[in-house]
Amino acid sequence: MKLEKFEQIIRIGILVLAGSLMFSLFVAQAVAILLILFWLIKLIVFRKANLKNNPFTFPFIAFVIVRTISVFVSTNFSQSVQILNKEIFFYPLFFIIVDCFPIEDKKYFKWFFAILVSAAVVSSLYGSISVLIGVTHRAASTTSGFYTLGTFLTVVTAFLLVIGSDKYFIPSKVVWLFSLIIIVVGILFTFNRIHWALIILIFLVFGVFRERKFVLIVSVIAAVIIVTIPMFRERLLDIIFFSRNLSDRDVLWQGASMIYSEHPIFGFGPLTFREIFPLFEKLVDQNVSSWHNDYLQVYMESGIIGLLTFLWLGFSVFYCTIEIFLSKFVDSYSKDLAFALMLAMAGFYATGIVGTFIFSPITALLFQMCLGILALTYRKLKLKKQLDSQNLSELGM
Repeated sequence: MKLEKFEQIIRIGILVLAGSLMFSLFVAQAVAILLILFWLIKLIVFRKANLKNNPFTFPFIAFVIVRTISVFVSTNFSQSVQILNKEIFFYPLFFIIVDCFPIEDKKYFKWFFAILVSAAVVSSLYGSISVLIGVTHRAASTTSGFYTLGTFLTVVTAFLLVIGSDKYFIPSKVVWLFSLIIIVVGILFTFNRIHWALIILIFLVFGVFRERKFVLIVSVIAAVIIVTIPMFRERLLDIIFFSRNLSDRDVLWQGASMIYSEHPIFGFGPLTFREIFPLFEKLVDQNVSSWHNDYLQVYMESGIIGLLTFLWLGFSVFYCTIEIFLSKFVDSYSKDLAFALMLAMAGFYATGIVGTFIFSPITALLFQMCLGILALTYRKLKLKKQLDSQNLSELGM
């Protein structure tokens, strides 16, 4: 089998993965495993991988290494070792995207974008209808809970707002607008306060730079829904008076303050929350199994070194997106992509303040896909700068 055939199979697999995330965790992970196996075979047989000029290689690998070390120094090894096949095994997906995603092929990206948006629209409709007919109290997908659905829809909204406003990707403004409305309604029905706040911020930022009229229309529709429907209005009050509705988060932080200094270097180990948390009797929800904050969870599970690598990756992400967005060397397509990724990544990292994205099996895969696409967009910028510098040198300037 030729190299091109391997890469074609991997590219098709990426599209399947994007379309299956919100509908079947089994299918999504099975596809991810196949992608990893095909990629490893590609490396062994052809000994070729285009991973140069990747700004996230070192922080990403550092984070994975520290997570792995924290397993072997865990206070409960038998519990922590489970992440080797549930979490760490899937991290190569990031490098697969960097190596095989054809960022220059707008037709391929149009397929990727269309599949991602279609998945968001369908999962949003499913979650919203489930709430309206009384099956569930909060919108969820067929394979995940309300928080994961809210994160997915928020990230896709960032792509839909920016990329979808380009007629090449969505020729009809009506389709674009209705897709936005359906997804935003789905986010409202998740009743996730953080995602409500993020959507407002994303729309405000987008409105400042782009489509003010359409953003205004969607905002008015959302405002009318929130004001006229009592359950939305009550949830809005929870956002306004957030400190009165912490959902046990104050107890989680209180518990963390009691034990944070016991294992400061590499932490207590992954998946040890239920073994180490000291204030279970104060929790309203006795089924809590995590710290409900990615930053706190990284510190408690992987120590200060783990947290520093996580923050290093986050800093690199926003530094690169801003550099691309402000650069005069990139084309309009790359600038739009950088803008969409900046909003999407802000959604990820803000979500991590009151929940998790990096350790959720679904959003972690989505994050790696976005991270890989961002790395490729940054690579384009670097190559453009190098070419321009060479041209100036040849002209003797």
